[in-house]
Amino acid sequence: MPPPTTIDDEVLCRLAHLIPTPVIVARPSGALVDANAAACALFGYTAEEMRARGRAELCDLEDPRLVAGTAVRSATGTSVGELRLVKKSGAQFEAELTSTFIPQPEGEGRLWLSMRDLTSVRSTEAALRVREDELIALSDATLEALFVHQDGTILATNKAARELYRLPPDGAVGRRLLDFIAPEGVDEVQRRIAARSSEPYESVGLRADGTKFPAAVQARTASFRGRPARLAAIRDLTEVHRMHASLAFADRMASVGTLAAGVAHEINNPLSFVTLGLDHAVGLLEAAGSTPDDVRAAVDTLRDAQIGAQRVQTIVGDLKAFSSPVDETAGPVELRRVIEYAARMAAVEIKHRARLTLDVGDLPMVAGNETRLGQVFLNLLVNAAHAIPQGAADRHEISVRAHAEGAHVVVAVSDTGDGIAREVIGRIFEPFVSTKSHGTGLGLAICHGIVSRLGGSIDVTSKPGRGTTFRVRLPSARAAPASQPAAAPLRAAASQPAAGPLARRRVLLVDDEVTLRAVIGRLLESDYDVTELGSARDALALLEQGATFDAVLCDLLMPAMTGMEFFTRVVERFPALVDRMIFLTGGVFTHEAITFFEKTTRPRLQKPFSADALFAALRAVTELTPWAPTSS
Repeated sequence: MPPPTTIDDEVLCRLAHLIPTPVIVARPSGALVDANAAACALFGYTAEEMRARGRAELCDLEDPRLVAGTAVRSATGTSVGELRLVKKSGAQFEAELTSTFIPQPEGEGRLWLSMRDLTSVRSTEAALRVREDELIALSDATLEALFVHQDGTILATNKAARELYRLPPDGAVGRRLLDFIAPEGVDEVQRRIAARSSEPYESVGLRADGTKFPAAVQARTASFRGRPARLAAIRDLTEVHRMHASLAFADRMASVGTLAAGVAHEINNPLSFVTLGLDHAVGLLEAAGSTPDDVRAAVDTLRDAQIGAQRVQTIVGDLKAFSSPVDETAGPVELRRVIEYAARMAAVEIKHRARLTLDVGDLPMVAGNETRLGQVFLNLLVNAAHAIPQGAADRHEISVRAHAEGAHVVVAVSDTGDGIAREVIGRIFEPFVSTKSHGTGLGLAICHGIVSRLGGSIDVTSKPGRGTTFRVRLPSARAAPASQPAAAPLRAAASQPAAGPLARRRVLLVDDEVTLRAVIGRLLESDYDVTELGSARDALALLEQGATFDAVLCDLLMPAMTGMEFFTRVVERFPALVDRMIFLTGGVFTHEAITFFEKTTRPRLQKPFSADALFAALRAVTELTPWAPTSS
């Protein structure tokens, strides 16, 4: 606050000498009235010398800020700003000057000039900048990428950030932080910045070359060059996710091993009546003097065998879905389907211990991954079964109930088994903690990790001796996937196409399985001219001799030359044939095959496939029309 407006020179000067900071009392005309000891020391004059000076001798008259400050003071009574001042020695220095006009009862009034030498402040700021630069240099010793930003503008990066994000030497200083966040992560990062959150979270980083990577992020508010800034530490989770995926895959394979005997039992039952039925049908049709009744009996038996084969196909499909290594793609998932196939796989463990009840009605799609969610629910169902002794199925129940709850779907898996001991339940999701004498203790830890990474949660309640309930809470998907076309009925006979007569075309069939080639050849012979070969090398040699085909059915994995290698040669030498290729595969499980189908859009028929699916695919490529697989 300025001094009272009626202070005379004596009181004003006495007040100036009581203040420890430099103060000068001057007339508006320019002559000095007095200066306190701090002001004399600042300029290097004695008190007498100071009083003999004029204000013009103490400042740089060429400094444009002088005129601007005088104008502000004249208009408002006070001005505050930086100004270049001059010492007795002639040395100039920067000062912060506050100039206030003090009216007096008589005369022209006085100017109260207080000042602060900025030399030490500038030195301190320079030292701070050095220390900040040293801090950035020191941060190069850490493996975590560091970004310093203010309001989303990058101020500094460390060596790890420049390497991880493949940045130029300047580390992208001046660019937006959001330029290095993948589009799917921008909203969350903006929310965290606005909330000044210090909690760790996962996001998706975007390198300067456009590639993405999973990232762990944690940010703190800090002072940088005298202003608040955000210091963000980023860690690449690619290897961590790969390790988690490998561990999860190993756990799934261990589960398959545990269930192998039961799955074999489930497959052998329908295979028994497939085998016996086929033997019986062949016997009826081959017998001399077969009657129409014998033919009808053979057809009925073949239909029963067909049902058994479809049961085997369902079991194999469940195993393929569960054991697939392609498990990182997230999207809308039909949870009911996942729970049902997990229940079918777990049935071999459950049926001698408890009755299984499923209450899974119409549910919204959930955001997740079918393979991973299948692993979660299979693990929970098998754990529930193992909590119940064998031979008491009539007294125990395992239930799965699901319902929508706001923007989530909640699935409860309950059993009436032994329950979980109080000393264990608090650690049940930790690695290597198990309630089983033969368990690894990884299953529930992996389930917890899967659900958490999908943005959901899993918890447990249990009463020893009365049972356990696990509740899995999953976020609903924003959009459901396009529905797949319904499965068409199986062809009654190869000579009866699904939709009108087919023009006779040439088909090259390449598969190392002799019996399968024979069956497909017989199935197609009424509609197509089929050339059957057992190796891709023979097929390539035939093409090089000038043979032409309207469609190529090629097995994916064959000895000597795979279907993938064959396709590469076709692309190079016979490009007109590329759009006419269809792959036959018993399962995409190798890394090479996974990568191949990520890059090609060629249709594939999953073995076992139906006659209708085969004819639909052939019709599409021979007529070059869009094709979508049926579920058969």
